[in-house]
Amino acid sequence: DAERYRARELAPTAHASALAAQERAEHAWEQRQYAQARALYEEARDFFEDARDLAYHQTLKEEAETAQTQAQANKQAAVAESAETLAQSIFEEGRASEQRAIVALGREEFTQAREFFLVAQQKYEQAQRQALRAQQRRQEVVALAEEVHVAQQRAQAEGSEVEQQQAYQQAELFRQQAAEFLAANEFTRAQQMFAQAQEQYEAATQAVARARLRQQATRVRREAAAARAGAEAAPPEGRDADRE
Repeated sequence: DAERYRARELAPTAHASALAAQERAEHAWEQRQYAQARALYEEARDFFEDARDLAYHQTLKEEAETAQTQAQANKQAAVAESAETLAQSIFEEGRASEQRAIVALGREEFTQAREFFLVAQQKYEQAQRQALRAQQRRQEVVALAEEVHVAQQRAQAEGSEVEQQQAYQQAELFRQQAAEFLAANEFTRAQQMFAQAQEQYEAATQAVARARLRQQATRVRREAAAARAGAEAAPPEGRDADRE
């Protein structure tokens, strides 16, 4: 067992003492000093068991420390992707597990510490992935927000009367709500509000454009009607006589 647990490497002093005792026991055996050999074999056995226990203890410690190193690496990677804010809940779960592991490590409860560090690793990995997805969603929503801004500018280009349109007012409200959702990292709701804002800006733009065209058509219609009336009216008195 001592060799299996790398006692020669991890508990060299106890292992060396065990080998020395075993060698003396063999010498006593060869000299047929069985009582002394027995005592020395027992001493060697005890040293080997001590070496095994020390090596096993050291192995558990190394495994826990390795898990700690990986957990810290995963944590740094998650922080680099803003997981503390974009995946706050999962990140905090990882931090809590890491703290429990550190406490267990200080108590030399290495098996428990390793398990807590492994959980922390997983949580930090999940937080990093969630943060990356959130960043992608943010980029998508920000791109939509730019489209909404363009739609707003197109509406405003129609003149100040566009602001009197109910659709424009509704669009302004949707855009404000969308900005608040985006700031709170509620990307789905932000996307929905921006999409509705864009739709309402476009509706307001079309409404003003239609109203302007109607006004223009109405004016031209009146002018045409006046021109027709003038053309079909009886000629002034004396005009026919002048022709004769």
